[in-house]
Amino acid sequence: MEFFRQYNARKQRGVARRWLKIARRDLERHRERYSAAEREDLARRFAALEATMRGDDPERLAGEWAECRRRVDRRLPFYRVSWVRENVETIVVALALALFIRAYIVQTFKIPSGSMIPTLLVGDQLVVNKFTYGVKLPFGDRRFGERLPHRGDIVVFRGVDDPSRDLIKRVIGLPGDVIEVHGTDVLVNGEALPHAPDGNYSYPDQFGRNHVAMKEIETIGPVKHVVLFEPGMYRVDAMVRRVPDDDLFCMGDNRDHSADSRVFGFVPMKNVKGKAMIIHFSWPPTQWNRIGTILR
Repeated sequence: MEFFRQYNARKQRGVARRWLKIARRDLERHRERYSAAEREDLARRFAALEATMRGDDPERLAGEWAECRRRVDRRLPFYRVSWVRENVETIVVALALALFIRAYIVQTFKIPSGSMIPTLLVGDQLVVNKFTYGVKLPFGDRRFGERLPHRGDIVVFRGVDDPSRDLIKRVIGLPGDVIEVHGTDVLVNGEALPHAPDGNYSYPDQFGRNHVAMKEIETIGPVKHVVLFEPGMYRVDAMVRRVPDDDLFCMGDNRDHSADSRVFGFVPMKNVKGKAMIIHFSWPPTQWNRIGTILR
């Protein structure tokens, strides 16, 4: 109990100290509106409150502070802020902070399709770190301290064909890399990405149709992740492509059901919004066990 008493006393002293600082500032700012006697009376009450804050008597502090507030409210009515203004200011500050965070630090993203199954399922909601690859500057596509993604990163970007639509894929190739796709094999600079069979994977798509795919573990750099290949699918080999400067080559983990760089071409770095970090929510409830999953 003594611990909580001391904690509450410290908290009360801190709040009273901030209030006293503002009240003294406003008294000095509007001193011409008050007589010398009124200013002297308020200064005396403020000094008494300050002396009480140096003690260890929360009851006395509360009483002295209440008396100061009463006198301030009576003699400095302009000091009081209406509840409407106070709440409007709070809402405006909160909205400005939320917009700043969304624009420059983190953003949420909801998975709309099955192109990244099984890493990401339809209904997963992600936190996207917009700071990872540099700070996006206002009024343009330039970044301060721009950094390239690593191979294997999962990135969110504006669509190449439709910039109003956000997409999410895995980075396979960086600027200067030569990418080849032959059937289920992906080659980066002439070396095939290792992928080993890992059984089958069954899942429903967003239209309710069930799919059974071959599950394989693919390794790209330090990242090991699951990719799916559906038996009997006709695959068009991608030509040998060199990734241009400031572009990326991206693919979905659900290889036979992903429209990615094999279809729409390279992804400009200026389109990249950020790196997918963690699943913060998922729907329906059968997917709640995925909440908190850190993405790789």
